[in-house]
Amino acid sequence: MEKNLKISDTIRRCQRNWDVTKKIPNEHIQKLSHIAKYAPSKQDEGYFDLMIIKSRDIINQVHERSVGFSVHDENGNPLPEWKNPQTSANVLFMWFKKTPSTVRNFYQTKSNPNEVNGSPKRNDDPNRRDNALISIGISMGLTAWNAAELGYVTGFSKNIDSEYDLQTVLNYDKNLEPMYALGIGFPDQNLPHNVSHEGNEYHSFSQYEKDIKIYEL
Repeated sequence: MEKNLKISDTIRRCQRNWDVTKKIPNEHIQKLSHIAKYAPSKQDEGYFDLMIIKSRDIINQVHERSVGFSVHDENGNPLPEWKNPQTSANVLFMWFKKTPSTVRNFYQTKSNPNEVNGSPKRNDDPNRRDNALISIGISMGLTAWNAAELGYVTGFSKNIDSEYDLQTVLNYDKNLEPMYALGIGFPDQNLPHNVSHEGNEYHSFSQYEKDIKIYEL
């Protein structure tokens, strides 16, 4: 139990610096890839594609486009946004949302009287997007947990959408939608986890108690 609590605490912290002189063994990357791919999903369908970036040059290009961390001065006035350094990890996992043509997800007349009972759900049905986002979230959580079990630190990021011109860097299928990324790797032991190599100190929200009530019946 103590080990699990330590892992939980580890993955709550968003790592903002990395020791890129070290390399993650390919066998670990393959293990995490398998876990990410086969994470539970609605009807066990594939709601995302996964990109695993090991090239330092490509990681740096993604990092340069990860601008989106909001910063304000002491008077509350907005300042130029910072990059998100969790995207400059040793390895970067990226999830791309897609909506598969379902053979397992069907309408029920009682819940949607406008659809034929037993017909496959349309790909543009809002529930299909919900399924994709939930599936990605489960996959990311399991991947981060297992990365921590292997001794790595992690950093989640959502500043990777198409607004940042990632398609020209990653050359992914334009039918896919980049959603989230998870940096995995080794921390820079000379810096606190929330200070980047650029010298920026990021909010360390994971130090605080969460405003979540737990009900037991």
